[in-house]
Amino acid sequence: MADWGWVLFFLGLLVAIKFHRIASVIFLAASLLCLPMFSFIVLPGYFDKVFHAQSSIPLQSKVNWDMMSILTMLSLAIAFYLSLRNLLVVRNPI
Repeated sequence: MADWGWVLFFLGLLVAIKFHRIASVIFLAASLLCLPMFSFIVLPGYFDKVFHAQSSIPLQSKVNWDMMSILTMLSLAIAFYLSLRNLLVVRNPI
């Protein structure tokens, strides 16, 4: 799913030049597709509890403080917020 999310991010960048609302929908979909992978990387204990996953290796902790993954999740949240805000703003055509 995350592979398709990155493809959609790239497609959204290309579409954003001309069609802002369509790019916003693409960015929303890409953010939602990438979120499960990064939530599994950063929050493995809570992810296992929610989805009842069986792990052969015991968890060291419920939260993995990997700075790059946390920054990526933060950028996904920012992209989600900005694209949702772009969709909800009513523009008056001139």
